[in-house]
Amino acid sequence: MSSIPGFSRYENFIFLKPKFQMIPEETNNSTKKSFKVIVKEEWCKSCEICIEFCPQNVFEMEGFYSEPVHEKKCVGCKLCERLCPDFAITVEEKRDIESENNQN
Repeated sequence: MSSIPGFSRYENFIFLKPKFQMIPEETNNSTKKSFKVIVKEEWCKSCEICIEFCPQNVFEMEGFYSEPVHEKKCVGCKLCERLCPDFAITVEEKRDIESENNQN
């Protein structure tokens, strides 16, 4: 199969690769959200879909598994979580310790 610009071949599927970078909305530093990306290694089959489609390039292969090595770049779009065929990825918003203490 010939290479088509803007497309990526994955086994029997052809996916359109995003040509944009997801940039978070303008916010001040006190309201900027951060996210924790969890990869369940026992479920990961190393398909690399998360690596291919993450608009912020959060993931890299570390040995046999995909790892969120650039977690601070995550904007919480959850594209990796939605596209993972093995349900091995979870994206959670990190809670600010100060805001939790103020609520109690």
